[in-house]
Amino acid sequence: VVVVVVVACACFCSAVSQFYTRLLPLSTSRSPCSSRLVGRRHPPTTRPQAGSSMRRLGLVVCVLACAALVCDGQAPAHDTGAFDKAMGGKQEAWSQFRGSAAHTGVAVSNAPHTHTLHWSFDAKVAILASPAVVGDTVYVGTVAGFVYAIDAEKGTQRWKKVMDDSIESSPAVSEDGTLAYFATYQGYVVALDTATGVEMWHRQLPGLVTVSSSLTLSSNVLYISVTSGASTAGVYALNGKTGKPVANYPFVCDHGSMSSPSIANGFLYFGCNNYRLYKINATTAKQEWAVTTHGQVCSAPAVDTMTGLLYVVDNLFAYAINATNGSTVWSRSIKYQDTSLQSSPAVTPNHVVMFGTGGGVFYALNGITGSQHWVAHAGDAIKSSPVVSADGRVYVGSHDNSLYGFRVQDGSSVFSQATQSDVVSSPVIVNSTVYIASTDHQIYAYRKTDDAFPMTVIISASVAALLLLLVSVAALGYLRIQRQKAPVYEPFLSETETLEAS
Repeated sequence: VVVVVVVACACFCSAVSQFYTRLLPLSTSRSPCSSRLVGRRHPPTTRPQAGSSMRRLGLVVCVLACAALVCDGQAPAHDTGAFDKAMGGKQEAWSQFRGSAAHTGVAVSNAPHTHTLHWSFDAKVAILASPAVVGDTVYVGTVAGFVYAIDAEKGTQRWKKVMDDSIESSPAVSEDGTLAYFATYQGYVVALDTATGVEMWHRQLPGLVTVSSSLTLSSNVLYISVTSGASTAGVYALNGKTGKPVANYPFVCDHGSMSSPSIANGFLYFGCNNYRLYKINATTAKQEWAVTTHGQVCSAPAVDTMTGLLYVVDNLFAYAINATNGSTVWSRSIKYQDTSLQSSPAVTPNHVVMFGTGGGVFYALNGITGSQHWVAHAGDAIKSSPVVSADGRVYVGSHDNSLYGFRVQDGSSVFSQATQSDVVSSPVIVNSTVYIASTDHQIYAYRKTDDAFPMTVIISASVAALLLLLVSVAALGYLRIQRQKAPVYEPFLSETETLEAS
């Protein structure tokens, strides 16, 4: 269709240029009446050069039209190239909570231009965890222990695995895409074959531990934060291939952790229930520093390796921490917070930090200074963690049963969709599709309506382009015939030649 339209436009512009040239009056390079040169003929009559200019203009128009047809039509709001490089490369898929081990919450994919429900999947029970999307499959766990693999395009079930306990944490998928990892609330960790759902290995974490934080995967090591009243609570590490415990772990902290560990440059960052934020060496589990916070840190920190800053929120404050030495760059009191904050911050390549609060207020702060960029409001608490698209839109769920979308630039609304119950799960954006799970038992996939042109549109565009091409060719043929029939004008004579002839 693109080729036919471009060729038709070229012929049409050429025809217009020929008509334009022919309709203009004749002109001469010099007026015969003013000439006083004896014995010389005047230069022959010439037409203006507007036709060639029009043809050049037509060529430019064709090139621009072709570019407009090929391009998507929506320029990215920010360049993610340097950011992706700093984070270790582009995310080919949303393989774990927040999209990467750094937990920035930024997607490589653009958001859909329009939000049409592509499909919904009934999981039969409530879903608190966020899905993982790798390749053409969506992976998610439910509060009843059902684990699903869903066709990302059709929304149909590929396989189902039944666990003996609730799943509240988000899964992770191995780097080669062959294993999907899940953890139950009582600390049973399992690796499933992504093609069949068959269990490849399992590991029961020791002690009476509970797992409500999401799994973090980095360099084939699975990191799990656990809570317990025992001394074994903290962060565990398992080999992703075998499930065997990694040496030097667990890292123990008082009362354990509900904060999913973030990983960058070989270090883990996470909060514990003792009102402290930790940085440890990922290999040795040696503590580098610990920072005391005003409240309990339940959310996952976000690491901006471009600025070297670590962003974290507790139930009272938002912080920017120097990731190297643990010093506080800025802190900001947050209104309408609660004691069970779960919304993890997202940080964009332009250093805008966004998160939700227990009072339904959604904040966007300047990541460098901590100043307020804008705020938006939902109808109830926001425990969902936001995700940012590559073209500058942010999506987040709320306890008012809705999924919201805002422009990162100014906070203006771009999307609002109600479900039948609370949205605690965090959104995922892959291939210009927004995936979100709800406690109404459903997983929803929203996609723009112009992802694929209907066949009727393709046929109509092709017919119109062919008609334009035929009309243009016919017009050019008619002009060629008329030019051949045009009279030949004799050159003007000088005054001396005119007198001699008379």
